[in-house]
Amino acid sequence: MKAIRHVPRMITTRPLVEAERPAMVAAFLDAGLAVDDLRLPGREFFSFRDPHNTAVGYCGIEVYQESALLRSLMLLPEMRRRGYGAAIIERMAEHARRRGARSLYLLTASSAEYFERAGFQRIDRAEAPPAIAATTEFKALAPTSATFMRRALG
Repeated sequence: MKAIRHVPRMITTRPLVEAERPAMVAAFLDAGLAVDDLRLPGREFFSFRDPHNTAVGYCGIEVYQESALLRSLMLLPEMRRRGYGAAIIERMAEHARRRGARSLYLLTASSAEYFERAGFQRIDRAEAPPAIAATTEFKALAPTSATFMRRALG
């Protein structure tokens, strides 16, 4: 299994501001990601920029005490294959850790191998903690065929 490439040293993470929301929603729609629940309580979204202040992508997270759900990691097409995805995963894992999460979960329809290289393991949906199983993403938005994954946060 190939390891994820070198993580860029410089990537700026900031909470999504309202002016960025239309661009994020458009990017999610272009990537085929769900947008129906983005404004519901409990979701945090972030934008990421490179050292030249160029947009790299977006990602969301839902934190439920010891469990967190990684939501909609999306890199702009021209920013793929540069290590930014790995950098975003690490930033989101650290954010979840600081909020008290011990495990980071996700559902993916097409990128399970990529997330395995980032330290996630495939698990059965039946193993989802109640808080994660109760999310809109888990119950309604992600197809039942989506791969459910977990990464321990140490």
